[in-house]
Amino acid sequence: MGSENSYDLITATRFDCLLSTFAWNNGQDGPSDFLLLQYHLDRLVHAAELHGWHKAKSSLTYDRLKSVCQTTLTDYDNQEHASTAMKVRLVTV
Repeated sequence: MGSENSYDLITATRFDCLLSTFAWNNGQDGPSDFLLLQYHLDRLVHAAELHGWHKAKSSLTYDRLKSVCQTTLTDYDNQEHASTAMKVRLVTV
């Protein structure tokens, strides 16, 4: 098989302010605006483990994933879409 960098892990989640009103969408720190973020984290950690990406696995945490999602939206920097549902696509590199 190729080197560790021959492919990337990706995930996509939904950002929607209404998601924080649903108890089934709570994250580790309570209500979340990101759809099932804990499940995305679990999937990324599992995939990193399967492929032997120990450094990636050890760096994946809920707080870090949520922070990257929030930063992505902040970088989008379009205030007129602040309450609009959006797709957030993340790629591990």
